[in-house]
Amino acid sequence: MKAKLYLFAAAVMMVAVFSGCKEDPVAPTVVTKPASGISEGMATLNAEITNQGTDAVTKCGFYYNTSTDMSYPEVVEANAGSSNFSAVISNLEPGKTYYYMAYAKSNAGLAEGEVLSFATQVVKPKVETRAVSEVTTSGATLNAAIPSNGGSAITSCGFYYSTSENMSNKQTAEFSGTPDSLFSVAVSGLQSFTTYYYKAFATNALGSVEGEVMQFTTVIRPSVTTNAATDIYSSSATLNGNVTNHGGTTSTIRGFVYGTSADNLADSVTSGTGSGAYSKSIAGLAPSTTYYFKAFASNSAGTVYGEVKQFFTKTAVQPTVTTSNATDITSTSATLGGNVTAAGNDPVTVRGFVWGTSSNNLSNNIESGSGTGSYTKAITGLSPSTTYYYKAYATNAISTSYGEVKQFTTSSPSMPTVQTNAATSISMTGATLNGNVTSDGGATVTARGFVCGTSASNLNQTVPSGSGTGSFTYTIVGGLLFQLAPSTTYYYKAYATNSAGTAYGELKQFTTLSHPQGAIDGVFSISVSTQVYFSQGNLQYRASTGTWQFAANQYDCIGSANSNISSSYSGWIDLFGWGTGSNPTNSTTSSYSTFTDWGNNAISNGGNQSGLWRTLTKDEWGYLLISRTNATSLVGKATVNGVAGLIILPDNWTLPPLCSFTSGTGSAFTTNTYTTSQWALMEAAGAVFLPAAGVRYGTSVSGVGSGGYYWSSTAYDSGNALSLNFSGSGARIDYGLRGFGRSVRLVRVVQN
Repeated sequence: MKAKLYLFAAAVMMVAVFSGCKEDPVAPTVVTKPASGISEGMATLNAEITNQGTDAVTKCGFYYNTSTDMSYPEVVEANAGSSNFSAVISNLEPGKTYYYMAYAKSNAGLAEGEVLSFATQVVKPKVETRAVSEVTTSGATLNAAIPSNGGSAITSCGFYYSTSENMSNKQTAEFSGTPDSLFSVAVSGLQSFTTYYYKAFATNALGSVEGEVMQFTTVIRPSVTTNAATDIYSSSATLNGNVTNHGGTTSTIRGFVYGTSADNLADSVTSGTGSGAYSKSIAGLAPSTTYYFKAFASNSAGTVYGEVKQFFTKTAVQPTVTTSNATDITSTSATLGGNVTAAGNDPVTVRGFVWGTSSNNLSNNIESGSGTGSYTKAITGLSPSTTYYYKAYATNAISTSYGEVKQFTTSSPSMPTVQTNAATSISMTGATLNGNVTSDGGATVTARGFVCGTSASNLNQTVPSGSGTGSFTYTIVGGLLFQLAPSTTYYYKAYATNSAGTAYGELKQFTTLSHPQGAIDGVFSISVSTQVYFSQGNLQYRASTGTWQFAANQYDCIGSANSNISSSYSGWIDLFGWGTGSNPTNSTTSSYSTFTDWGNNAISNGGNQSGLWRTLTKDEWGYLLISRTNATSLVGKATVNGVAGLIILPDNWTLPPLCSFTSGTGSAFTTNTYTTSQWALMEAAGAVFLPAAGVRYGTSVSGVGSGGYYWSSTAYDSGNALSLNFSGSGARIDYGLRGFGRSVRLVRVVQN
């Protein structure tokens, strides 16, 4: 046993030795110090961290309460950056003792100082005069509030009141008892219809305070007269009265009491508030009966009545109505007629017709106003060649009367009436045809559209455009049904079909616009006042023959073969240094000081005449892509026939049938993908495609299929010029070295 104790003691000593190698954590020490800056509503609490302990203090502040119990105190934090710290507490109650203690916290633990206290200052109370209530001819209830007693008990409170605004000869109405935050005093013995001024007061140990001066006017009972009843019928009448004096308050309630006995006016109705003439219609009266009534008006001073008057309701009489012959009868509509010849002894409130396809079942109802006299009402949606029955009716307070049953038969349908209107939006290969079905002929128009062709005697193309009546159009674009040719006259007329047959409008014609050689059929705004055509493809040059041409297709580009650029090269190139209209094979990386527009040259498939085409400026590229109407929705990335590039759509763009387009320059080139046949539809509608033809520097070509760079005619500085650049990440106008070989797409100004 003794050997075991020795072993245990040795083990304890080893643990003590090894555990002593690490320092034990020590919490900070904090001392609560006296508060300062004490007023009636705030104070500054102070403390000092006398020992930080083994870890940095991460949080410090104060607990405070109105009792020494700190179980559920208010907490205010202070800045933990220094040994001395303070915190301001506010919204305190005057004249009250507060208890507080400091705390400091670190990772080693929480330290708290001792609990100290302070008392807020005692001040005068606060008092607010409130609106008066329960005003009568000789009294009122004065109201006030005490938001704060200033830290000292209220010893007295009440009101001063007087008939003078400066409160001379004031009287005192003191509140009896211990006031809460609100108190009231009823005053009496006041003069009627007199203005009084009043203000609240409150007193504590430090003195008295007064609220603002307010006013009220005592009232008198109103004055009211009863006037003769009007609009007397068998079951209704209008009662009339006049409040000649509201008694000093606009809240006067007014109305009437009435009944069949002058001694028992048991029924009552109200009619608003205030003074002046007023009236009230009453209904549900018995015919041929004497009724008695008198006006009343009521305010806080009491209720008064006018004299009793009487009226006699009329005898109950039904209205008289006749049915007139129907007019304006078509295959699907007719106008019904009636005449209220007498209203009876009550107004006709509703009149109209009941109708149907059987004289024994007139289940349809249509109203047509009120009152006496002749009236009509059109009914539509009828079936052709069908007999309809109808009769007029009129309703007053007594009952509904009917005229005799009449009938009519709708006509058989005829062919519709259709107009051919002038064509609009005429371009080189497109136009919008316009028509209008003005009448369906009495039957539903099931089809409408246009027939057209290049001969007035052979309108062999039919284009449908919906059904029904009204205006309609068809835009010929993209060659889905047929393709318009430039400088060609076309003839057309509108048609409409119903069950009776097909009708045609008059023959009209239009001529498509002339097509500039080498241009795409689309018009593009490059400024507020200028529009252009784009060339049919990128500009190309063959040095061995000195020949300029536009690419056969918009998606054509030379690519890496541009590295063969030289004055003797027999192939085509399409990447040019800036402004090399007079020196297209310049492949140096400098010496591009002047700009010669490529459009100064005669382009073989672009009119073969110099000066017809030109290069866009930087501002014109910007207006086209950013500023023209709907600009951002008219540009998008695309792949055409396997070639990546940028689509730009014309101003008046209409998407061809069977095609789609998604705008946006930040998307991938695969966002819009077109085969050659699909692109033919887009191009016929005027779409431009700029292929990502890459860039050449010296004889090195890169970026084919991933980037497009199209020159503007605008210089940036002595060594750089501006161009339209687009790639997988977006499109922008940017500057680049003039010696880079970039693409050129020329434009031709539209001549108005």
